[in-house]
Amino acid sequence: MEGKEEDVRLGANKFNERQPLGTAAQSQDDKDYKEPPPAPLFEPGELTSWSFYRAGIAEFMATFLFLYITVLTVMGVVKDPTKCTTVGIQGIAWAFGGMIFALVYCTAGISGGHINPAVTFGLFLARKLSLTRAVFYMLMQCLGAICGAGVVKGFYGKTRYEVLNGGANMVNPGYTKGDGLGAEIVGTFVLVYTVFSATDAKRSARDSHVPILAPLPIGFAVFLVHLATIPITGTGINPARSLGAAIIFNRDKAWDDHWIFWVGPFIGAALAALYHQVVIRAIPFKKMAAMEMQTVLQFAPSSSSTLSAKVHPLVIFNICDCYVRRPDQAERVIGTLLGSVLPDGTVDIRNSYAVPHNESSEQVALDIDYHHNLLLSHQKVNPKEVIVGWYSTGLGVTGGSALIHDFYSREVPNPIHLTVDTGFSNGEGTIKAYVSVNLSLGDRPLAAQFQEVPLDLRMVEAERIGFDVLKTTMVDKIPSDLEGMEISMQRLLALIDDVYKYVDDVVEGHTAPDNNIGRFISDTVASLPKLSPPVFDKLVNGNVQDHLLLLYLSSITRTQLSLAEKLNTAAQIL
Repeated sequence: MEGKEEDVRLGANKFNERQPLGTAAQSQDDKDYKEPPPAPLFEPGELTSWSFYRAGIAEFMATFLFLYITVLTVMGVVKDPTKCTTVGIQGIAWAFGGMIFALVYCTAGISGGHINPAVTFGLFLARKLSLTRAVFYMLMQCLGAICGAGVVKGFYGKTRYEVLNGGANMVNPGYTKGDGLGAEIVGTFVLVYTVFSATDAKRSARDSHVPILAPLPIGFAVFLVHLATIPITGTGINPARSLGAAIIFNRDKAWDDHWIFWVGPFIGAALAALYHQVVIRAIPFKKMAAMEMQTVLQFAPSSSSTLSAKVHPLVIFNICDCYVRRPDQAERVIGTLLGSVLPDGTVDIRNSYAVPHNESSEQVALDIDYHHNLLLSHQKVNPKEVIVGWYSTGLGVTGGSALIHDFYSREVPNPIHLTVDTGFSNGEGTIKAYVSVNLSLGDRPLAAQFQEVPLDLRMVEAERIGFDVLKTTMVDKIPSDLEGMEISMQRLLALIDDVYKYVDDVVEGHTAPDNNIGRFISDTVASLPKLSPPVFDKLVNGNVQDHLLLLYLSSITRTQLSLAEKLNTAAQIL
């Protein structure tokens, strides 16, 4: 089976998870990446989710470790009078950039690895996360920074910590507050713009020529910004880092310029979000173009409005039999429909056979060799039967229906898709027929939609009795001929009563006359044989007597067989 399955692997990636499956299957687009939907402003469900609080804890721990390593590195450089014996400015920059690289790598899969209120603010403006999550992240980042700086103060002691300025950010002598604000704006812009670019959906595109590890460019951007701006402000670009060091140091000179390390990063983050979303990605313009394109979306012309299908009851019995005999792990049965197209365009479905398949949440694979071999066998017996469509058990179309339908569209133009509810919900076997209609944008096909078409299921009385038995979940026995005749007569009398009532209502003016119904009643009455009541009674009674005689003979036969069996048993004992 594995070797015979066609390279038609029907993947689940062809469908959007939020799309109603089976109603409009998405086709391949030009791009091979998907834009995530914008996050809601407020999402109450987050507050009851453990993953929400786990992400906050991850941000707390990451910011705690970030402040611990970086402030400790800064203090180690500042405490020596000569920088030759320390790692120097380059070492500080490497400490900040390296920690961001490591911590983003560790926490990206949990919280996104922000570790910076400015990054969180920029992503919030771009609708990458909700306001609830953004505020919670910023709070946890600030708490983590305070704890990290506090641990460093515990190592150095209060006196030495205050002498070394506690690693707090301040505008250095020789620079104005405007210089410091500008440095923070530009530095944060570089960082947040790098974050947007490194986490862009295009970076995970199938044909992207730049395979990228997001934490690496983010950490490198932090390294470069620190090399440039440590002489000006000590490099903030992270309000939580500046707040944690300022609170633990808690001297006026740390608070005098502290506003710069909030206003500057937030302005830089906002500018980076605006630049990336509007200029680089042009998302607002894409939305406007999508709204304009909605006016030209159209369904391709189809004959579904006039197309109809007629299915023979034996096809339904065959499908139900295949469903009962299906493998234990299979949830449904898929198969091919055979028949012909009548002169009036009606699809006449007269035969079917099941096609083995493997189905999972990710793919559906059909055994195409088996399908073609069985088709050849059927056509040897009846060459006039051709493929007219395919069927599946279950209620309505499902997620993989569009892909399977696409395969049968290569076998026959405009195939019929028949669905049979083998569960017989509410005691009724829902049987529907569909055709696929393409949705296009100009000359480019976008999607396919299944439209239901009229389905004619006509049965003779014996077939109807069998179908009624099939719909019953559990039966004690199959009805006998007499019981079947009784059921048929009761149904016939009910239909005659309905016809009488309809004719009386039309004559009395209660119901508008319908010429089609009138002709059908007239043809039905004309088709009945002209028999006198005595002749009809004799015919029915003779038929009943024949059935009774058969029942009597079968009863005698069963009795004789039972006696013979008991006599044989007694003889063996003796």
